[in-house]
Amino acid sequence: MSTTCCRSRHFCHAAVGASCRHGNTLAVCFAGVRTWIGDFLDLPHYMGPVDCICMNAVFGNFYSLEAALIKASTLLQPEDHVVISHPMGRSWHTQLHERDPQVVPHQLPDKQQWQKLLHGLPFELVTYRDEPELYVALLQVPKGYRFPGAPILLHSKVVAGFGRGSRQLGVPTANMDPGPLHELLQQLPNGVYCGWAQLEAPEVWPDADRAVHKMVMNVGRRPTVNAGDEASTVEVHILHEYSQEEFYGLMLHAVALGFIRPEIRFSGLQQLLSRIKTDIGIAKVQLDDADAVAVNDQHPLFKQ
Repeated sequence: MSTTCCRSRHFCHAAVGASCRHGNTLAVCFAGVRTWIGDFLDLPHYMGPVDCICMNAVFGNFYSLEAALIKASTLLQPEDHVVISHPMGRSWHTQLHERDPQVVPHQLPDKQQWQKLLHGLPFELVTYRDEPELYVALLQVPKGYRFPGAPILLHSKVVAGFGRGSRQLGVPTANMDPGPLHELLQQLPNGVYCGWAQLEAPEVWPDADRAVHKMVMNVGRRPTVNAGDEASTVEVHILHEYSQEEFYGLMLHAVALGFIRPEIRFSGLQQLLSRIKTDIGIAKVQLDDADAVAVNDQHPLFKQ
C-alpha cells in the first residue's frame, strides 16, 4: 500500500485514498486509527501537529517534491521526523519513473540531490540508506529550528514598508532598511525566522521599550500580498507593545536563531494571518529554551 501517514502521539492520519483488502477505510481495519482521505498537500492544518510523517513508496509521485516537504515542515515540530522510503530500492523506482513519468514524475533523490532539495527548508538529512531493495531517507527538523550559520546578526534602521496593513491585522512589523543588510540577505533563504530584537528607543521612552524582546522575522517578497515585482524586505514583529506606534529612523538590532519555515503563498489574508499566529506561537515556545535564553542574556549585539 502506497501511503503517506502522519503519526501523532494519539492517532495516525493516512493522507491518501488508502483502503484495506475488504474495501473498508483504514479506520475500520485498524482500531484507534483516524484517517483523512485526499492529497497530502491538502491535509488541513487542524490535523496537526504530528510527530512523524512516513512517506512509503509515494514520494516520487508528488508533482512537486519541494511543496510536499514544505507541507510536512508546517505539521512537524523541532526534533520530529519525515521518513521517506521505498521497499524496492532507488534503482527499481528509477525504472518505474522511466516507464511512466506521468504517474511517477520524480526519481528518488540521491544524497547529493537531497542536499540541494533541502536548501531553504527547515530540515536536515540525518540518515540515508540506498540499498538494492531498500531506500530510506530520514529527515529531521533541527532542535530549536537551528539553521546553518545561526545565530545571524542584523542591525539597521527602521524604514517605511509597503503599507500592507500589518498593524490592522494585529501583527505590526518594523521594516529594517535592507540596504545595509544586502550581502547578509544573499546568504539567507527567504522565510520566517525567530529570535531576539532590541530597539534603540529614546531615553524618554519606558525602559521596557529599550529591552530585548522575542521576535518573529520575515525575510523575502511576501508572495501572498506582493502587488508585483516588489523588492525583498526584512519585517520584524517584536513581541512587545511599545509606547509609541511609529519608530522610523531608530536603530533596530536582531539576532535570528531559528528558521521556522520558507515563504508560502497563501490563498488569502485570513489564511496568512492564521499561519502568522502559528509562527508567533512557535517562536514564543522555542525562545523559552535555555539555549535561546542564553543568547539573549549574553550576546554582545544587544545594548544593556
